[in-house]
Amino acid sequence: MPLETLFRDWAMVVRALKKLPSGYEYEKMSDYSQTPLTTRFGIWSQVPHGLKQFIEDQARKEPGWLEEWKDVLELIAAHEKAEADLSAAGRGRPGRRREPVQNRVDKQSKIFGVANVQSTHRKAFPARPLYGPLIHPYPLAHGPTNELGVLFLFGTVAADLGFVVTWIRSEFPDCEAMILVEGDKWQRIKIEFEYESRNFLRHMHDAKECDLIVCWKHNWPECPVEVLELSKVLQDRMIG
Repeated sequence: MPLETLFRDWAMVVRALKKLPSGYEYEKMSDYSQTPLTTRFGIWSQVPHGLKQFIEDQARKEPGWLEEWKDVLELIAAHEKAEADLSAAGRGRPGRRREPVQNRVDKQSKIFGVANVQSTHRKAFPARPLYGPLIHPYPLAHGPTNELGVLFLFGTVAADLGFVVTWIRSEFPDCEAMILVEGDKWQRIKIEFEYESRNFLRHMHDAKECDLIVCWKHNWPECPVEVLELSKVLQDRMIG
């Protein structure tokens, strides 16, 4: 499918929401699934940056593109600034005084294109309880080489990415965490850790029992489950 077709479809969703959509919001409002875009850009969080580059490439051939999609570019820029601000906060010096909880929640929410915690973050999963407001307020030298390394690395950046882990176990699914879904409400998400996303298929896990695969390498383009590829998420922190 041509990237221009996917871009225009994604951009129409952005304009309708007046913010960058989560994967769930996109699939709900689009004629397509996330897969064509995540196949090109790795994970959903990398889609805005990839499509920004696409707009800029097109503008070199057709200058009118910049003006036509000015509003979309502004929303992408705001999203990238929020991510950069949160990343800088996460790299603060040891012993640094923590920000107030509300400030951290606001920054986490902006990663997903939310102006503030009074706005919708993600649409809630049906038939699951909603939890009240959060009141509780990377130290791996090299990239992981196995699933345990992925689990450890995720634990060091989970808060920066907007997750609050509630339990981890040795059975499928590996982890339960909380995510901000509506206003100041939180909800449970089921996570499976894999070194490579395709291992989920090799281990014969049930996709219906998992909401998110956290891996180091995403090598399963047709994956039916949302994937968080840590090597892409953390590439700005990696050396060499």
